[in-house]
Amino acid sequence: VCVCVCVCVCVCVCVYVAAAIAPEGKRGLVRTSSYQTRAMAPTPRGGGRRRSAAAGAPPWATTTAGRGDAAQGKPDGCGRIFGMCLLPFKLALTILLVVLAYSSERENARVVKRWLIGFELVLCTFVVYFVNYTEIDWVAYMQEVEGVLSGTYDYAQLRGDTGPLVYPAGFVYIYEALYYVTGGGVNVFLAQLIFIAVYVGVVESVYELYNVGGMPPLPCVLMTLTSYRVHSIFVLRLFNDGIAMLLLFWAVRHFADDRWLRGCVWYSVAVSVKMNILLFAPGLLLLVLKRFGVWGTLPKLALCAHVQLVLGLPFLLANPTGYLRGAFDLGRQFFFEWTVNWKMLPEGIFLSRAFHLALFAAHLTLLYLFVSRRWTVDCERGGLREVLTRRHSPQLTNSTFRYLPQHILAVLFTSNFIGVVCARSLHPQFYVWYYHTLPYLLMISEGGLARKVILWVVIEVCWVLFPSTGLTSSALLIAHLVLLRDLWRADPVTTFQPFPWKRQLQKNLIAHAVDTGNMSSMFGGMSQ
Repeated sequence: VCVCVCVCVCVCVCVYVAAAIAPEGKRGLVRTSSYQTRAMAPTPRGGGRRRSAAAGAPPWATTTAGRGDAAQGKPDGCGRIFGMCLLPFKLALTILLVVLAYSSERENARVVKRWLIGFELVLCTFVVYFVNYTEIDWVAYMQEVEGVLSGTYDYAQLRGDTGPLVYPAGFVYIYEALYYVTGGGVNVFLAQLIFIAVYVGVVESVYELYNVGGMPPLPCVLMTLTSYRVHSIFVLRLFNDGIAMLLLFWAVRHFADDRWLRGCVWYSVAVSVKMNILLFAPGLLLLVLKRFGVWGTLPKLALCAHVQLVLGLPFLLANPTGYLRGAFDLGRQFFFEWTVNWKMLPEGIFLSRAFHLALFAAHLTLLYLFVSRRWTVDCERGGLREVLTRRHSPQLTNSTFRYLPQHILAVLFTSNFIGVVCARSLHPQFYVWYYHTLPYLLMISEGGLARKVILWVVIEVCWVLFPSTGLTSSALLIAHLVLLRDLWRADPVTTFQPFPWKRQLQKNLIAHAVDTGNMSSMFGGMSQ
């Protein structure tokens, strides 16, 4: 621990000195006006929206130079120095955490988790300061939110530099808060600090889920050290994908703790931030059906719909058709130049309607196969028909039983991964949709350690390389299909287990009854 702390301090000093003694001509200080007129290039924003020239840009136009302008006081060109100096820091921390992870496996999971969260906090802070912020969608977000703040609730009229608003109401409320906190979007540095908190929240939630799901800490170490693209998406791009995933992981934590009502609320809020969370919906619907039966599922669905109705009510009253078409447009077209997973295809095929329908049919087929052959094998007679026809789960009529967290994570993460495999297009920021679930999917899949490591490396390399090529897209597709086949051939996870605290209570009651000879008190206490 002392060696690691010393190395961290030395790296910090080296980076600071290197930036301070750099020649003036190498620093490249850029001075920009707050109201500078600028043109914005096409960006990988979902929905096929292009940027247009912005004349008379509003105050948040200072984000063009990001953290590299003189007003922020940071010299450009430090990103390369930072990357080189960070390497020994990562190596020292890797050695320490690997030793901890291998020393006693899950016994040190909490210790490793604290170290990793601390490392992520320091790393994200260094990235924000030393690596230039990249303006992609932040200006458009602020413009769309400003339209709502000015009194416009018609989604058909809410626009930014990238085109119309294409996200549900939860996105508007969250970025309204960011608009106020950052002074109308001007203080990008403060927004980056907020997104550091969002990223650390995602990491903490994922580590907690993995600890509950039985994963040893070593994969979490590797996940932290191979997240170059993910750090960029969160703290250098400020996309709403990270906020949506944070809310999603909060929901999954509630599901794993058998708190389904709270989980449904958080899940619906996550959907209101970005629609990709619906990829988890097929697995979640199956879990709720197995847990509560058909009649018990209806209130949960009504709760999710009620949350959407309440959040979108101002926009639904103004223009219900415009809100539903803008926020939940399933037929949105994407640009071929930004795709990561289908660059090997000709652009004509990529944009064709037949290709989209084929992917949708493949998505439904894979979901049906996993639901009927893998996720319902624990039922008494097996199959999807039993789940859809019974009113209540016979194994769960007693409240002392619940789902195994491993089963919940396996179903939800696999459902989302199937949607990613069959997606019409994956843009660079979409990597966060399933990056933090990859270690668990690899752990429960069939195959040896070397095979899983190779798959992980191939997927990471294909996402990091930019721009994507036909070769990287082909390699990514092959890796996805191999992992999907390994998930299909893996053993299904056991579904139910007693609540630990209730099982211990029953043992204590039995021991007390045996000691006192009062068996009636035992049965009375167990019934209570």
